[in-house]
This record gives sequence, structure tokens and C-alpha cells, in this order.
Amino acid sequence: MNGLKASVVIPVHNAARDAAALIDGVRATGLRGYEIIVVDDGSSDGTSAACAAKEGVRVVTLAANGGPARARNVGAAAARGEVLIFLDADVVLPRGSDVLRGMVEVLDADPSVDFVVTISDARPVAPSAVAYNYSVYHAYYMERLLGGREEVRGRLMFFTTRLGAIRREKFRRAGGFYESLRTVMNEDGEFGTRCWHLGYRGCCRADLAHSHRYATGFGRFARNYFLTAMVQAFISAKMDTSPDPSVAAPERARRLLAFALLLSPLLLLRLPARLAWAVVAGLLLLLLASFGRLHALVRRSVPARDRPAWYLVYVAITPAILFGYLYGRVLHVLGLSPLRGRPSESEFFTTEPAA
Repeated sequence: MNGLKASVVIPVHNAARDAAALIDGVRATGLRGYEIIVVDDGSSDGTSAACAAKEGVRVVTLAANGGPARARNVGAAAARGEVLIFLDADVVLPRGSDVLRGMVEVLDADPSVDFVVTISDARPVAPSAVAYNYSVYHAYYMERLLGGREEVRGRLMFFTTRLGAIRREKFRRAGGFYESLRTVMNEDGEFGTRCWHLGYRGCCRADLAHSHRYATGFGRFARNYFLTAMVQAFISAKMDTSPDPSVAAPERARRLLAFALLLSPLLLLRLPARLAWAVVAGLLLLLLASFGRLHALVRRSVPARDRPAWYLVYVAITPAILFGYLYGRVLHVLGLSPLRGRPSESEFFTTEPAA
């Protein structure tokens, strides 16, 4: 063996400052016996130079931007460690964090565990109503996954590409991430579902956490969730996703109520004003009641001044999610799904390693 326990793979695109700071953050953790591989995905801002200036960092430079899935696959193929730790440049590791070492220790201690997922702090690095929507939804998902426990081990239909660890050989056998999914917030869901169907076992621990710098612009937020919903439609058509807590009935009901609320003012064109507004008010009350324990998470995580905006953003983003899912189903029926064939054609995934 080469003595390396872990390979930290960081895909970056025009993120010179964040990537350099993240490398320093990795160096400050308690992780031992590791290498850092930065895959510069066609940057034009000097990312390669900024990362190469850091001692002991290997930089793989791609000629053209191919998306984070391809960048992670390239990094995995270049890695020498037994464990792959995928780490995004917009992640912030808490000062004194041992989350990286903790993930490797889980895999060391339990050979039956194939991968480890981590939790994002519900308080984003750059707070805004949009960023809180990202972070609270993630926290809600993870609370459902943990179910009040400190740790869950077993078949998990979930993988965190922003910060997650997987045995290198298991990643190779899974086929890597789908390189045709060139955008954020969708290749991880597909990969997690595939791992579940392969029978892989994962571990989620409440203390393995990090902070995340979510996007704060509504346009990018809407685009990300539209694409995520579109890919979710492909995944659901190709594989059984019923064990996935992120597609639970309460969340679907909330989204449908939110969409009905957005359309309800049109009733003013057909009904007497008093009756129409009564329907609007009724839908609003039903929606608020449907949040249930999610209200507690919002109160716990979102500052009081940002809570009204959080609910408004939640409602406003709903059409992007619903239309994204509908569009994905239409594309699937037309045979235009990007999930055909191998996730990657790289020799790393298609060739058996030498004995």
C-alpha cells in the first residue's frame, strides 16, 4: 500500500479564494494520512495557481468545464487513498473540526459501512431568506433520516457530495457520478439512489457536520430546484425511490397547497370577492398548518426578522419544483432522459483493476 488512508477530492470552478481557504481548513483538521486533489474544472480566475501554491496539493486541470460530476470522477480516478472524501469549495469546516477524521474512523471501525454522509448546519454561511430555504430543507431531510437518533447505519438512499466519504473501490464499482448531469443539486441524489439499489450501507451521524455557503440569489435558487426536480423525475422513473424521506407525502402535500395558494387569486375573476378571499385565507391556513414540526425547525434556525421571507420564498419556489418534475416526466416519456448508459466512460470505472 502507499500509506494513504484518504484522498480529499475538491472540484472547483472559478473559486480561487474559497478553494484556497478550504485547503487551509482541511490542513487544520485532525485528519492524518491523506492527500488533497483539486480538480480545476476549466476555471478562468487563477484557481489552479492559487491551489497549486498550497504545499502538498495535487492539481488536475481540465481544459473545459464539464460539470462537478465529471470533476469528481476525474479526481477519484487520480486518487491513491482507500477512502474518497468529496468536498465542495463552498463548504466551511468549523474551526477545530474533526469531521474528516470522524468519517474515516467510521469506515475504519466498521467494514460493513461503505459510505458516510454529513449534515449541513441549518445556519448558512451567508444568511438570506433563500439560503435559509436551502439549509432548513436540508436540516428537515436529515432530521427525518435520523428520526431523533444520534446515528443511523444501514441502506441510505442519500449521499452528500458537498462533504461525503466512500470507499474508493465501492465508488469505482458503482460507476461514479453521472457526467451528463452537469449542474449542481442532482447528481448526488441519483448516486445515493443507485447506492441503495446496489445494497451499499451508509452511516449518518448527527455530530459529523459542516457549514455551507448556499447561493443567495432567487434566480439561481429557482434554476437549481427546477433541475433537481427534473432529475428526480428521471430517478423515480428508472429506480424505486419510495424509501427516500425527501419525497415523503407531507412535503408533496405542502407543495401542492403552496401552488394552489399561488393560483387562488384567480378565483377573483370567477367568484364574488368575499368568497374568493375566504378560499385564499382557507388555503393559507391549511398550508401553515401543514408545516407541522417544520415550524419548530424554522423557529430554531431562522432569525425572527427573516421568517416571513422564508415562508414567502418557500411558496414562491413551488412552481419551479412542480414544473421541473412535470418537465422531467415528459422528457422521460419522450426517451430524452440523461440517465441512459454508463454514468462515466472513464477507464477507472469500466476496467477491472489488476490483481
